[in-house]
Amino acid sequence: MKKNILLGIFFFLFFIVMVHSTPSTWAGGLDDAKAGLEALNRRDYDEAIKLCTKAIESRELSQANLAITYYNRGTAWSNKGDYDRAIQDCTKAIELNPKYTGAYFRRGFAWHEKGDYDRAIQDYNKVIELDPNYATAYNNRGLAWDEKKEYDLAIQNYTKAIELNPKYALAYRNRGSSWDEKGDYDRAIQDYNKAIELEINNAPAHNNRGWVWHKKKEYDLAIQDYTKAIELDSKYALAYRNRGLSWREKGDYDRAIQDYTKAIELNPKYADAYFQRGFVCDKKGDYDRAIQDYNRVIELEPNNASAHNNRGWAWYKKKEYDLAIQNYTRTIELDPKYALAYRNRGIVWDGKGDHDRAIADFTRAIESDPKYASAYYNRALSFYNQGRYKEAINNYLMARENKYIVDDYFYLMLLLAERRVSKEDYDKYQKEFTDYIASNKTEGWIREISNYYLGGKKAESDLIEEARKGKDEKEIKERLCEAYFYLGELKLMQGDRKGAAEFFRKSIETDVHTFIEYRSSKAMLKLMAEGKI
Repeated sequence: MKKNILLGIFFFLFFIVMVHSTPSTWAGGLDDAKAGLEALNRRDYDEAIKLCTKAIESRELSQANLAITYYNRGTAWSNKGDYDRAIQDCTKAIELNPKYTGAYFRRGFAWHEKGDYDRAIQDYNKVIELDPNYATAYNNRGLAWDEKKEYDLAIQNYTKAIELNPKYALAYRNRGSSWDEKGDYDRAIQDYNKAIELEINNAPAHNNRGWVWHKKKEYDLAIQDYTKAIELDSKYALAYRNRGLSWREKGDYDRAIQDYTKAIELNPKYADAYFQRGFVCDKKGDYDRAIQDYNRVIELEPNNASAHNNRGWAWYKKKEYDLAIQNYTRTIELDPKYALAYRNRGIVWDGKGDHDRAIADFTRAIESDPKYASAYYNRALSFYNQGRYKEAINNYLMARENKYIVDDYFYLMLLLAERRVSKEDYDKYQKEFTDYIASNKTEGWIREISNYYLGGKKAESDLIEEARKGKDEKEIKERLCEAYFYLGELKLMQGDRKGAAEFFRKSIETDVHTFIEYRSSKAMLKLMAEGKI
């Protein structure tokens, strides 16, 4: 997802018309210039442009008033979003009056909106040179530094703005955002607190503080702030979207979906709200609805690589492997360094039994991210599924070296490979696994398999009966998929090929195709049929 904190730095520039003379001083009493100013003040920008243009073309204005009129017309263009014309008019105003602070300020704003932050900073520098006490210029220069990810310089500017105006709530809020970007969440919260103290009904400050609480994993406090932001502004789509994220982290997917849906109602083109809703629908197992939401994201943002990737995962969950691969391939076309997409496509290739392509994709994922533990682990599984056990072991160990979760599943798969390669190393890791079990208590179902594998007293039938104690049909199938695979491997260790094949087939019959045990059961049957094990 794109930084995708998906929480912008909110700022408002007051569109104050900076006129340095009264109507009575205007040369020749030209009514068009005065009427243009009045139209600008009532936000009739088209009329303001028309009248200012007429006044400029009249050639009846003094140099000073001509500069003002160019500035006023530039302000109208800016407010219409035509920043190129705004820059042209402000530049003309500056040519006529090189000390025109307002024209530099307005042009700096236009450069900022065009994404030319260096030129924006140059213009704000000039504003500050002309008026060192111009707090808003410091604030806006801080925003430009923020966009350049120069957060220390941004903070310096916001701090100066606050020194000049201790009640400048917006500068506190913007400085809070910079502290947030630097990962200093406590200082960010302090600044948002101050912004809220100064403007208690400041909805963006509540929203932004909520975002920081979310990052600190204080989801209840985050939800409180988002809720307050929504109370203050019932059409605040971003606050609904952000609250949805906190509900999701709390595992309340239904409330998350409600909030994403509300954000979409408020803004039907809110691509990320569709994206987030699709993600939660996937978590709930509603893959069709997830795909619908990702379709909408891609319709709005055709080059959204993450949406293609996530849609691919939903297709994979539906066992539509070819459609999944198409989506991952498109993701990679859009972002050739998208390590997750390579990993995901590798998983699908492995599920299809094309282990060579799987390994190639896991390798590309590692090339994109040399510390990608999950890619090493999945590559180990593909090597294992080909009967290439030494390479599997090397990759399991690389996964561990890169901080892959070392748990019962990890040790079981490592031992299954080691027993075919080195008795010495097998004994070493078996002892390590035994020590791990003794020091890491868990109520997870997998511990039943671990104890059985390490020579526990339960019978085979007891293990299967334990698997059938899952909380629902889905969990029972998942447990049986695992149990049958590991029982099949134990049968192979005991030389009972017929019993092993029976258990592998039973694992496959659960149809839990996203589990590694399902993939490996298919692979073991193939290796047995080919006489490779």
